Amino acid sequence: MAHEIHSERRKSDRVLTNIPATVVFDDGRARLCASMRNLSATGAKVRLSEPAGLSGEVYMLIPSHRLQPCRLVWQADDEAGLAFLD
Repeated sequence: MAHEIHSERRKSDRVLTNIPATVVFDDGRARLCASMRNLSATGAKVRLSEPAGLSGEVYMLIPSHRLQPCRLVWQADDEAGLAFLD
């Protein structure tokens, strides 16, 4: 059986991680514990502690780092793709 190879359409390589983080949303009124599952120069995939209705701009807080503004790219159940904003 032949296997099809799909080319990646991402702008930068991803590195697998398991870094604790907090996702801040709803204009700072809500927070969820999360785990950053992979990371690149342009964004991250996070697993949330519970499914949540994220939308638009959110913030990711990683211990010992600054608050990172992000744009929600996709969400499925308790996982989300975030693009870093400058």
